[in-house]
Amino acid sequence: MAIDEEARHRIHRRLEELLGSEDAAALMAQVAPVEWEGVATKADLRLLEERMRLVLRSELSALRAELTERIAELSEGMMRLSERMETQTMAFSERMETQTVAFSERMEKQATTFVRSTVAAVIGSVLTVASLVFAARLF
Repeated sequence: MAIDEEARHRIHRRLEELLGSEDAAALMAQVAPVEWEGVATKADLRLLEERMRLVLRSELSALRAELTERIAELSEGMMRLSERMETQTMAFSERMETQTVAFSERMEKQATTFVRSTVAAVIGSVLTVASLVFAARLF
């Protein structure tokens, strides 16, 4: 049977009359303010603790599984990205190689043209000087 606040007060006053204020307070502190079936026992707390552990283990297990899945997805995405980057790097290297070869070929042609022009100019200059020397000897 639960006692309401008014009954608790009345009992406390009567105990003060019989036992004194300090003893009445000590005795009333031992009387639960609620029904006894509403008070948790150590066994109740152990059962609650075990249920909470099971729930926590289950949640942690689900979290681990989700994290493992997410890590696998990220790893797969990174692998795809790495493959794309490698493909693009190879394509870039091939383009650069092609452009380098083309540039080298153009430079070689220009160098050849320059050397030929220079040789022709030198031969022309030598022939001109020789002609002047020959003409000077004739006169």
